[in-house]
Amino acid sequence: MSLQATIDRDFTAALKHQDLEALSALRLLRAELTMTEKSRPRDGQPLSEDEVLKVIRSAVKKIQESIEEYTKGNRPDLVDKEKKDLAVMERYLPAALSDEQIVELVKAARAELPAGQRDTFGAVMGAVMKKSGGAVDGNRVRELVTQKLAS
Repeated sequence: MSLQATIDRDFTAALKHQDLEALSALRLLRAELTMTEKSRPRDGQPLSEDEVLKVIRSAVKKIQESIEEYTKGNRPDLVDKEKKDLAVMERYLPAALSDEQIVELVKAARAELPAGQRDTFGAVMGAVMKKSGGAVDGNRVRELVTQKLAS
């Protein structure tokens, strides 16, 4: 079953069970998916799994930014709601890689790059992100690549 079909199935189940917390997050996610689908050229094809994951990651990032802003604004009620939405959306993302796994990806990427690019931040970062298949947080990768290049 595709990821989008799973989200639709879970939305229907949340609707039937009147799970208001899950419904809120799933409505937001479905709206993002629909907007992305409609913004593409009309080729009649549904979103690919990679496109669906990209939309989910984007929605998760927006929620994380909202949590930061609500925390700064001393709005614990809104922080709690956003955290619940975040928990629902994160169920659809692949498991994140550990720091050790990311470091291994950095080492492998540097070994595969041509000699002149092994110490270039952009080249290493791009190679690691490509190898990871999007299962990593870009900010964490940036930190670890910077550490590895400095040592």
